[in-house]
Amino acid sequence: MALIGLILLTLLAGQLIPDARQAWYLSVWASSGLFVFVLMRKGYALVPGLWLGALMGNCLLGYDILSAFAFATGELLGAWIALRLMYRWVPDWRSLTFKADFLWFLLFPCLLNGILVGIWGIFWQRLFYPEPWPDVPVLFLSNASAVSFGVLLLSSNLLSWQKPWSWKSLITEDRDFWLFSVYVLVATTWLFWQHDPDFLGIIGLLFVLFIPMLWALTRFPVDAVYRLALLVFLLAMAATARDLGPYSGATALHPITVLQIIGIGMISIGLFAAAMIAGSSSFQVGSLRSSLPRIR
Repeated sequence: MALIGLILLTLLAGQLIPDARQAWYLSVWASSGLFVFVLMRKGYALVPGLWLGALMGNCLLGYDILSAFAFATGELLGAWIALRLMYRWVPDWRSLTFKADFLWFLLFPCLLNGILVGIWGIFWQRLFYPEPWPDVPVLFLSNASAVSFGVLLLSSNLLSWQKPWSWKSLITEDRDFWLFSVYVLVATTWLFWQHDPDFLGIIGLLFVLFIPMLWALTRFPVDAVYRLALLVFLLAMAATARDLGPYSGATALHPITVLQIIGIGMISIGLFAAAMIAGSSSFQVGSLRSSLPRIR
């Protein structure tokens, strides 16, 4: 199932993004995010299938077998090393709903994992496909940000999944969420699916999408907002890969790399805010229970 799932996700990447080299970004989101999630949930039996799926997915995107092997192996090793270090440093890690645990998650599986995979990619490509030295920092940042963003976006979605929660209950009990979702999708389409190089993308992203999403964390189920954020970035990435939206102009970095770096910052702030909200709610409940008189 893991093998089939990753292959299907790679085919989806190819449909969303016509350029196979840019579709790699979406493919690495899936593989790096799933590697971290499966290793954290100790689903070791799924790891060989995920690795093979990442290998075959890279081949479907047009990479030769040697490069596909290197990318898949680097993503797996980076996730494994980062998680080993996190659990060695913080053996009692619990969940993303705790502020300290989220920061450890951000430091190790997200940032350190991305750095390790970025170094691995530089080493491999310098060894077999020498690139001009001025391109090395750009290549490193591109690879590292893709892995970090994939872990932050996909793994957090999977780790926050609440089994008792269902879309059906959300539809029947909180219709406001669907109105908010329509607004967010329309705003995303307006921001990204147009040619407007003079538009201040970061300002629009901040006031039109980011601040409303922070408000949504206080109003709706957190995992529902996470899934909406995932859909938003899929739409934004598909548009950016087609040279649309505020980040399609010529820059020193690839437009998708810019989008990923901004996304890492915004999602990190959102997840930290959600952890603060969860901690505040737990504190208030604990204070209320401690203030209730005991019945003897």
